[in-house]
Amino acid sequence: MEYETFEDVADGVPRFIQTYNTRRLHSAQGYLSPNQFGDRNARTPFKTAA
Repeated sequence: MEYETFEDVADGVPRFIQTYNTRRLHSAQGYLSPNQFGDRNARTPFKTAA
C-alpha cells in the first residue's frame, strides 16, 4: 500500500497492527495469532521473596 502523507501512515499503521495481532496466523506459533499465542504462553505471575 502506498501512502501519500504522514497522516495517512499514522491512520493506517494502528489498523495494520490490530489486524496483524488479532487475525494473522503464524505457522511458527502453531497457526495462532500473536495475541492467541501470548495468551496461551503467558507466564503466571509469582511472588518474589521480600
